Amino acid sequence: MRQLGFNAYFYAPKSDAILRSRWQSPYSSADRAGLESLVKIYQKQGLHFGVGLSPLGINQSWTSEGKRALSDKLSQLVDLGVDFLGVFFDDMTGLSTDSVERQLDLLHRVRMQVDDMPLFACPSYYSDDPVLEEVFGPMPPGYIEDFGKALPTHTTPMWTGPEVCSNEINEEHLDAVVRRFGRPLALWDNYPVNDGRVRSNHLYIRPLSNRASRRDLVTAHFCNPMNQANLSVLGLIGLSTTHNLGSKVQLQAFASEFFGPELHSWLVGHAAEFEEAGLLGWPRAKRAAIKRSIPKGNPAAVNEVIDWLDDKYAFDPACLTDV
Repeated sequence: MRQLGFNAYFYAPKSDAILRSRWQSPYSSADRAGLESLVKIYQKQGLHFGVGLSPLGINQSWTSEGKRALSDKLSQLVDLGVDFLGVFFDDMTGLSTDSVERQLDLLHRVRMQVDDMPLFACPSYYSDDPVLEEVFGPMPPGYIEDFGKALPTHTTPMWTGPEVCSNEINEEHLDAVVRRFGRPLALWDNYPVNDGRVRSNHLYIRPLSNRASRRDLVTAHFCNPMNQANLSVLGLIGLSTTHNLGSKVQLQAFASEFFGPELHSWLVGHAAEFEEAGLLGWPRAKRAAIKRSIPKGNPAAVNEVIDWLDDKYAFDPACLTDV
């Protein structure tokens, strides 16, 4: 991440139940120590470390017990030494007008407790993609405008673009969304992520592209990587070029060194096929032939390609919007 010019990492995995379905429960001593160590590792590399909390259930109920649990959880997270926090209301069912008031009340409680620490807030409707209303029901009238208007200070709304997984996020779209929120936003870019039912059959290793980068509209830009951490580097190079964090020559030299020259060239040559065709319909013979053609290089990256071809990256049912 540091060599790609990035400066921040958001820890918000769907597999961490203590940040999602069991968010009102404390971390065990061992898990807390592990996360605290992780924070220090990133900070030692000059990277800011943030944690995202998804308070599932708040749309249906916001009790005094929940408010106490929120205060306790925030104390735990702040004590880890994190640099920023996120509160995510995405992928939650049962949204109503009352739910919006609960969400905003929770955010103001977070703001009061963490002082002026940078805070990011993902609304329940984080894109105009119609799939969100298909899965979670109609968006309450004026939800985005009300959410943005009532956000506490030093709080940035998050947005994925015109789609949950956007092919393009242009300046015109960003300008319109910023006017709806009434403030600049952070992009939570679903590229090159591939944890959904459809996307898990593909590898997205072409560099991120077609993103506007005006700083008066976008104050932060985070990308969800793939399940394949090493292979994600190729897509994330596009985040560097989008924001001029390194020259193309430097980034290509880094990628060649990271993967090994032959493997890097092989991956680039297969990028379109892996993204557009993917695993669906590929017979065993084709998969075997691809595996035989993989050159030597970064062993972890090679194993990620092989495991993907062998269907070892299962669809994550926690990803509700990729149907």
